[in-house]
Amino acid sequence: MSIPESRIDDDRNAAATVTLWADAGRTYEAKLREISPQADPATRTYQARYALRTPDAAMALGKTATVHLASQGAGERAKVPLAAVFKDQGQPSVWLIDEANGRLIRKSVEVSAWTETSAIISGGLAAGQKIVVAGVHKLDAGMPVRIVEVAP
Repeated sequence: MSIPESRIDDDRNAAATVTLWADAGRTYEAKLREISPQADPATRTYQARYALRTPDAAMALGKTATVHLASQGAGERAKVPLAAVFKDQGQPSVWLIDEANGRLIRKSVEVSAWTETSAIISGGLAAGQKIVVAGVHKLDAGMPVRIVEVAP
């Protein structure tokens, strides 16, 4: 698991649970075992390793799992595709869609965790706000946009 520097202190004390992809109904308690002393040069995140408190026969070496962290005071969070987040002056940001004016607004956000496909946003967005999830590096603030609804 990769943890951004801003979350290390919170995540050290967070209650951790693990679920297997093959059996999402089963939950295991976990404990933080180790945090890398050096950040990954590409992502600037720290590798964290967790140990299961009570593993059983279903938990075998090599199985894919998800680690869930429940920090003290954790607020509402949003999971967005990695492609929706870009860096603006070193700060993670997203493009908000101002539906009333049909324009883009650059919005700095706080990312609490990164996964292979998503960013967990823990600050900067409100429930129900719409963001751009593709092509974010080719956009500019104030650019006119319209939402295209895809039929299910």
